[in-house]
Amino acid sequence: MNKKNSVSIHNLLSFLTKFVEGRISYIDNENRKDPAFMHYYNEIVRYWNRLNFILSRTTNLNNKDKKLKSDTIAKYLYIIFCYIEEKTPLDKILSEINIKNQDLRFIKKLTRFSFKRALERKPTIEKLSLIYAYPTFLIRHLESYMQKDFLKENLVQMNSYDMNTDMFSFFINNLAIKNGEELNILLRDLKDSKIEVVPDNDFSLLYYTLLKNKKKIILSHWYRTGKIIIVDKASLIVASVLAPKEGELISDSCAAPGIKTTLLAQLTNNRSKIIASDFSYKRTKEMNSLLKKLSIYSVFSLNSDSITPVIRDDIKFDSVLIDAPCTGSGALFSNPELKWRQNFNFLKQNMILQTKLLNSGINNLKPGGILVYSTCSLYAEEGELQILKFLDKLEPINLPEWVSNGYKINDQYIEGTGRLYPSIHSTKGFFISKFKKKE
Repeated sequence: MNKKNSVSIHNLLSFLTKFVEGRISYIDNENRKDPAFMHYYNEIVRYWNRLNFILSRTTNLNNKDKKLKSDTIAKYLYIIFCYIEEKTPLDKILSEINIKNQDLRFIKKLTRFSFKRALERKPTIEKLSLIYAYPTFLIRHLESYMQKDFLKENLVQMNSYDMNTDMFSFFINNLAIKNGEELNILLRDLKDSKIEVVPDNDFSLLYYTLLKNKKKIILSHWYRTGKIIIVDKASLIVASVLAPKEGELISDSCAAPGIKTTLLAQLTNNRSKIIASDFSYKRTKEMNSLLKKLSIYSVFSLNSDSITPVIRDDIKFDSVLIDAPCTGSGALFSNPELKWRQNFNFLKQNMILQTKLLNSGINNLKPGGILVYSTCSLYAEEGELQILKFLDKLEPINLPEWVSNGYKINDQYIEGTGRLYPSIHSTKGFFISKFKKKE
């Protein structure tokens, strides 16, 4: 075992131990630059319930008199992931970590473990939870609105991670790339760097490339100088649905870290006035750095509660974007730790916040002004059921035809609402709605 691998695994097991103990740790930049560390940490957390289920069947964890220490659990989860999920030979795994005599019984049981046999008598919901590695809370909520096969397709897509086949998207900053000739130079340079890109069908400046090229993109001159922005297509769709116009006064609530804010500025050629507010001081600072990097000067950032923004009462906006804080149930690929926070209390606290944001956003909107409300959530409670509370104040506006229908509520689709599904659109799961404030 070389020294570099030893350091990576030591750090990995240290962070996994904290996660076992329920402590959320900030991953520093040094570890983020280590691809092996990030791969194993994210993937072990992503399959957390499944790995722990196997752990309970190969140890005495169910026996209260024989509890394992947190660092031992972390070590065993790493071994299970490598052996069961990645099919790594056991002797290779054991050569990388310290094995004690008391570990041998667990290893012997692991080699005899059958996942199929262990699931035989489990109820359907629990089987789905363990097979696809999602909490039962999420599956129960989604099966009310999705057909079983469609639900499975989305669960699989949100776990998809293959550096050689999966893709990510990036957008060309039209404020920095002034003409087609400069765009051609950029694309040729990427090709010369062996980064093959594919254009999007709906947005002319959106491109895709393989996940394995992400590091090359980030290290490129084009990214460092703000000419390339890494962005999920869903964010671009949300900004474009608002259809902001030059000269408008626009409110962007809960804006940090600012990706959608920058897209609004680009869509209006830096000629609108965007008030971007966010409660977090740290995230607001990050947004300010991003705006400066991308040469965006039409945005006025506020470190302010978006429910009661620090603006004059007589100011009313031409359009309001509320991309609200939510459970993140549609974005679990990029943040697998959120999987294991999916429960009723977490959903309820987000619903309360969203209702307050919608009340405030509508009150601050001009009559006839445009409201776009979105969440990266697959729950109806954070989408369709939230919008139902405000239909007496709003008139629906049709969404682009390539945005799919949302969920049926009382056997009817709600006009002005739609969804992006991971298995259909290859984006995060999003609820999107567009309305005009009634006169």
